[in-house]
Amino acid sequence: MTNSPNALTALVGGSLDVAVVTPDAAMAVQDKEPDIRQLIAVGNGTAYALIAQPEIVKAANLRGMIVGASALRGGADTTAMRLLLFENGLKEDDYTIVQAGTVSDRTAAMQARTIQAVVQQEPQATLLQQAGFPQIDNANNYPSLKKVHFVVLVAKRSWYKGTPQVAVNVVRAWAAITAWIYDAANKDEVVAVIKKAMNVSDAPALNTYAAHIGQQVVTRDLRIQEAYMQQFIANQRNIGTDNLPSDPMKYVDSSLLDRALAA
Repeated sequence: MTNSPNALTALVGGSLDVAVVTPDAAMAVQDKEPDIRQLIAVGNGTAYALIAQPEIVKAANLRGMIVGASALRGGADTTAMRLLLFENGLKEDDYTIVQAGTVSDRTAAMQARTIQAVVQQEPQATLLQQAGFPQIDNANNYPSLKKVHFVVLVAKRSWYKGTPQVAVNVVRAWAAITAWIYDAANKDEVVAVIKKAMNVSDAPALNTYAAHIGQQVVTRDLRIQEAYMQQFIANQRNIGTDNLPSDPMKYVDSSLLDRALAA
């Protein structure tokens, strides 16, 4: 889907039953499509590294420059970029975000020097560093960006109430896979899966494990927490997002998770 807005469009149109998206993108669509609900937390914190051209040594140097993202608004990497640059004293009119496409497209744009920086998760962050592009910051360095649900699972109520056993099985499987990933006895197999799925060597795969499992970016407790959602809203307010709710939990339905955990 490349970004959250595209995933939500597919969900609304019926091409997807569930989607993993950023809460801000979800809320904007939920205001128009109240049948969509946020069900479980998928990713905590903001696990994005800021990767720049070799001559750029700190985030503040990006003033007046062009940075690349998957979407102009609503993409997880876009939100991470805006928040990270805000933490470094840059407002939106201090730089320009361009839509640079998929992960591979953004890497190509860096190599062609059509953009000066991107934010990437692992293993792509390590791959870019191996290609000579330095990491100049990391969003999870900032307390305000750590205790948030950065991505959540969403679905239509009509789907998970209309096919209750299928929906419960999806969440039960998600919880079981999460528990398996965090079992230290499975580390070697998890790393092997990362290497095969992402087509990377040992170092990027191990860095992916360290970032996402070691720092508990993959959400262990699937329940959406109000404190994390309120911090997410506060962060959005800092970067000038409009029409933010005072009660982000009104978009959440935990009933499916409750049934899955009780099954």
